[in-house]
Amino acid sequence: MEDEYNDPLVNASQLAQEAFQADPVQGERLTNFSEFNASRRDGDRSGPLSGVQLHGKIINDPIHGTFRLDAQCKVIFDTRQFQRLRRLKQLGMTYYVFPVVVLSGAALDVDRSDVRTVEVAGLCHDLGHGPFSHVFEREFLKRKGILDWDHEDMSAKMLDFLIDENHIDSISPDDVSRVKAFITSGHGVGAQEASKVTLGGPTKRWLAEIVANGRNSIDVDKFDYLARDATYCGVNLSCNFNRLMQFSKVIDDEICYKYTEYMNLYELFHARALMHRSVYTHKKAKAIEFMVVDALLEADKALKFSEKIWDASEFVRLDDNILDYVENFDFYSSIFSLRDDSTETHIRAAQRIIERLRRRQLYKYVTDAPIPFEVLERGRWEAPLHKMLSTVTRAVMSTCLQRML
Repeated sequence: MEDEYNDPLVNASQLAQEAFQADPVQGERLTNFSEFNASRRDGDRSGPLSGVQLHGKIINDPIHGTFRLDAQCKVIFDTRQFQRLRRLKQLGMTYYVFPVVVLSGAALDVDRSDVRTVEVAGLCHDLGHGPFSHVFEREFLKRKGILDWDHEDMSAKMLDFLIDENHIDSISPDDVSRVKAFITSGHGVGAQEASKVTLGGPTKRWLAEIVANGRNSIDVDKFDYLARDATYCGVNLSCNFNRLMQFSKVIDDEICYKYTEYMNLYELFHARALMHRSVYTHKKAKAIEFMVVDALLEADKALKFSEKIWDASEFVRLDDNILDYVENFDFYSSIFSLRDDSTETHIRAAQRIIERLRRRQLYKYVTDAPIPFEVLERGRWEAPLHKMLSTVTRAVMSTCLQRML
């Protein structure tokens, strides 16, 4: 049975390594992307990053060890749009419970362009996260009644904005379209349809499954965030992510796994369930989430930052610092003449909630009510409209009800 798997195994690290070995120049080499100049976009593309020679970058990561970031990726890495991720906490308000967690994170006809496209998609797929990561999208915007916004689509818009503002011509328009399709392939039209649109046919659909797998949700994004979050939160996981990548191959244009890895795949989803129970939906973290969302809702009545989520050039200014801005609004308003009577009431209400958060006077946990998942999915259940109860989070099947003091 082992002989069936003698073909080259497919995983991102192997593809990258093979591509690098095929290049006669190794390591921290000088790379010229002038061959892409012919595909530059219309208009003035002159700028500090236009047609210049660039170096790659060596990254020493505590989870994945030392690896090389391609020069094309480094161009994106060194922009204000990407560096904004330093001001976003991947785990949102879980940081207040786990303070250390500050994550900002041949046979298949695979060519160098394919490797680079997947690399850029992996690098940029979280560009569209709002303040406090998923809390912004799943709690704040939901309570604002905004249900047609998601961070994957904003990541695609942010990539366009990043390329235009920084005059990056080292990525062809076709490759940009493929990268955006890979980023959004986990939802909407799905991985297969997205890859058909960008690749011009049914071939290489499996490339779209590497970063965001809409078919079975097994992708490198899940491998990375589970390993990273578990390490920094002190949770032991039994899933071997590297082994899954080593024992994967492409069959019928889909990424598949060797049958002997069924228990490892089980442990992958068990690890995700464990992290949700012990970290992502920790009762203290959820209480803090509700407090932050309540504060943002009050502040938004005055500052209207929920109207800035559609344009990437405005959205890029929204990050976790928004809470500090609201908390210190008196200081900023005195400098920039921002104060007017209509904002006073809402800002004060938001500041009172933030002050309680700073003093660790959190909303109190009352109880939890197990709601069938299919009932939640069909929208057949709503939170009790009682003044002493908060809204309900749908992050897990067990829904937490918080007391609003």
